[in-house]
Amino acid sequence: MIKKLDESVFDALLEADVEDDAVDMVLAALAGEAALDAVLAGEAAPPRPDAKTARVAPHGAFLSRLTVRGFRGIGRPTVVNLPPGPGLTVIAGRNGSGKSSLSEALECALTGTTNRWDRELGHAEFRTGWRNLHQGDPCEITVTLHHEGEGSATVRVAWPSHALNPKDASRTYQVAGQPREATDLGWTAAVQSFRPMLSYEDLGLLLTAKPSELHDSIARALDLDALTSAVGLLRDRAAPLKLPLKQAGQDRRALRSELADVDDDRARAAQRLLGRASPDLAALEQLATGPTVASGPLQTCQRILAVEIATLETVESVARELDVAREELAGVGEQRSRAAALRDQLLLEAIDYHQAAGDTECPVCGTGSLDGDWRRRTEAALAENDLLLDARGEAERRHRKAAEAVRQLIGAAPTILGQTDVSLSSQHRVIEAWGAWDAMSANSSSDTPAEAQDQILARYQALAEGLAAWQKEAQSLAAALTERWSPYALRIAQLVADFTSALAQNEQAATLDAARVAADEVAQRLRTDRVNPIVDRTKQIWQQLRQESNVRLEEIELTGRGNRRTVDIKAVVDDAAGSSALSVMSQGELNSLALALYLPRATSEDSPFRFLVLDDPVQAMDPTKVDGLAAVLADLAETRQVVVFSHDDRFAQAARRLPSPPTILSVRRGRQSEVIVQAELRPVERHLKDAHAVLQEPNLEETIQRRVIPGILRQAIEAAAWRRYVDERLAAGDRLDDLERAWEDAQRTRARLELLLGPRLDGWLRRDERRPRALVVCNKGTHQPMTGDLGEAYEDAKAVSLALENKHR
Repeated sequence: MIKKLDESVFDALLEADVEDDAVDMVLAALAGEAALDAVLAGEAAPPRPDAKTARVAPHGAFLSRLTVRGFRGIGRPTVVNLPPGPGLTVIAGRNGSGKSSLSEALECALTGTTNRWDRELGHAEFRTGWRNLHQGDPCEITVTLHHEGEGSATVRVAWPSHALNPKDASRTYQVAGQPREATDLGWTAAVQSFRPMLSYEDLGLLLTAKPSELHDSIARALDLDALTSAVGLLRDRAAPLKLPLKQAGQDRRALRSELADVDDDRARAAQRLLGRASPDLAALEQLATGPTVASGPLQTCQRILAVEIATLETVESVARELDVAREELAGVGEQRSRAAALRDQLLLEAIDYHQAAGDTECPVCGTGSLDGDWRRRTEAALAENDLLLDARGEAERRHRKAAEAVRQLIGAAPTILGQTDVSLSSQHRVIEAWGAWDAMSANSSSDTPAEAQDQILARYQALAEGLAAWQKEAQSLAAALTERWSPYALRIAQLVADFTSALAQNEQAATLDAARVAADEVAQRLRTDRVNPIVDRTKQIWQQLRQESNVRLEEIELTGRGNRRTVDIKAVVDDAAGSSALSVMSQGELNSLALALYLPRATSEDSPFRFLVLDDPVQAMDPTKVDGLAAVLADLAETRQVVVFSHDDRFAQAARRLPSPPTILSVRRGRQSEVIVQAELRPVERHLKDAHAVLQEPNLEETIQRRVIPGILRQAIEAAAWRRYVDERLAAGDRLDDLERAWEDAQRTRARLELLLGPRLDGWLRRDERRPRALVVCNKGTHQPMTGDLGEAYEDAKAVSLALENKHR
C-alpha cells in the first residue's frame, strides 16, 4: 500500500539519525507556513506520523456516464455510457463528429477548466464559441462516477443563460442518497500531478514546452511538491533569521571603532570585549548596566566623593564639651606640688605617732605639741585636701575625654588627598585645612579655654569648605565622565540585547538549515526512489511503442534546480550512444515518447483517478506505432479504465485485434448539432458471436466444436456477470482491488454468479430451465467434451448472458 509523504519523510529522517528539533521543523514545514511559524514561536510541533498506522491506497474513481448538452459542438443532450472498472473503451468518429466536445466536456466537469480554455480564453472568438450555436441554452455537463469508498456520485456543471465566460459555471457534487453540494472534487492538486485527460495538442506540448515545465510535470507526479515546498519554506524562514547576527556583528565593529577615541577605562574594557567575534555578553552587560567598579579618573572622583567628616552640629557639641572641661579643670586650681603631697604624708604619719604616743611635743620641731586639738585641726585640713584632689582628678578625666573627642572628630587625613590622577584646583585647600586641623587636635589639651571652641570651629569651617569645594569639582568631573560614557553604555546594552536575540535567531536558523539539508537529502533520495520506476516504465512503454524505430531510450534524468530545471533524455541511435533523444526523433516518435513519459505518471498508484482519457493520441504515428499504442493501453486497461477518443480508424482497428477486444463506441453528427453515440458489439456479444461462428463452421470437426464452444460460452456468461458485478459494487462504494480478489478466488462460474446474486442465485436459476443447463455446460464442458445439442447449449448460454446484462431479469 502507499505511504503518505510525511510518513516516508519521517521514516527517512529517523534512518538518517537527524536531530529531533530538525525533524520537528521538517514535519512542520510539510504541514505549511502556519505550522512552521508556530514551532518557531515555541509552540508544540505537529504530531509525528504513527508508524503503526495502516497504509492505504487513495480511493479511486471510475467513469460511468457522461451527458452533455448545449456545449461546444453538442446541442441536444448526448449520453455516453462507459463501462466502469478496468477495460479499454474506444470512442471513434470522424473529425467534426463531436468527439473533442465530449472530451473537453469531461475535462471541464472534472477539473473546472480545460487546457484549451486556459490557452485560448483571451481570444474573443473563444469567449462566445464555447456555447453550441444551435442549442446553447441550457448548457450543462453531467458526469456519473463510481467512487471507491463513496459509491455512485454525480458531478453537474451548468452555465447561466447570461454567462459569457466559460469559467462562470456552477458546480455541484452529489453522492447517491445524499444532498447535493455546491463544491469541487478536491482534485486540483491531483489533476496537476497526474492529469488523467490528455489531448493530442497537449501531448505535443509535453515535449515542446520549456524544459522546466516538462521537469515540473514529471516531478509533480512524484508527489514531492509538498517536500520541495517545505525545503523552500525552511530556506525562506532561515534567511531572515541570520540577518540580525550579521547586523549585530557590523554594529559591534562600528562601536568598537568609536570607543577607541573615548578616554575612559570602561570604554577600553568594552573595546577589548568587543574585539572578539563572539563577545562576552555577560561582561558587556555588567559593564553597561551593572554596578560599575570604576577605575582611573572616575574611581578617583568616587573616592573623593566618599570622603566624610563630622557634621557641624557634632563639632560644635564636642567643642562645647572641651571648653566646659577646661573651665572645670581651671576651677579646681593648679596642680598640687610635690612638697604639698609630702607635707600631707608627714601629717598623716604625725597623726599615727600621736595615736601611739599620746599628747606630746612635736618630734620634728621640738617646740609645738601634738595634742587632741592639733589632731582635730590636722585631720580637718587633710579631709579638705582629699576633696580638692578628687575634683581635680575628675576635671582632668573630663578634659582628656573631650580632647580625645576633638581628635576623633575628623581623623587622619585620607590617602586620596595625595591623588594625582585628576587635577582639582581646590585640593590644596583641603590639604592645608586638614593639616591645620591635625595640628590643632594634637594640641587640643594644652590650648587655653578661651581659644578652644572658636579655634575648633574656625578650623573645621576651613576644612568643611575646602572639602566641599574639592568634592564639588570631583562631582562635576565624574558627571562629565559619566555623561560621556552613558551613550556608549546605552549602545552597549542595546548591542547585548541585539546579540542575545540574534544568537537565539541564528540558533533557530542553524536548526532550520539542518532541517533543510536533511529534507533536501530526503527529497533527493525519494525523488530517485520514485522517479526510477517511472523511468523504467517509460522505457518499457517506449519499447512497445517504438516498434521499428532505431532510437532506444538510454537514460531519463531530472536535473538542475531553480531556473535550470530540465529533463535530460539520452538515447542510443543505431547503437551510437550519447544522443539527445529529442534531436533525432521524428514527430511520430516524439508523440510516442511524450506518451511514454505521460502514461506512467497518469497511472501512478498515488493517483485518485482510476481512469485515463486520451483524445486523438495517434496523430503522426505510423501504423506499427498505432499497434504498439493499442497494446500498451490494453496492458493499462487490465487495472485502469482507459478511454480513447480517436478520429483515426487505425486505432479502432488495432484495438479490435487485441486479445481482449475493447468496448467501441461510434460517434456521428446529425443535423442541428445532434451528436449520437452508439456502441458496437459488447464483450458478451462478441463472445456469443464467436461461439456462433464456431458452431456454424462447416469445415470444423464436431469434436473440436464440443471442446471449444463451452469455453467461449463460459466467457460470455462470465463477461456479463463481471460487468454487472463491477457496475453494481463500484456504485455501492466497494474497492476494485477487493472485487478483483473475490472474483479470482471464485474459480467456478457458479461461485462467480454467487458473488453477484448471493442467496438469490438458486431462485434466479429456477426462473428459467435454460439457466441451470447453461451452468452445466460452462463447468463440465470446459473440462471434457460436452454432450448434448450444441445449438441448444448456445441458446441457453445466450439467454443467461442477456439475463445477466439486464438487471431487471
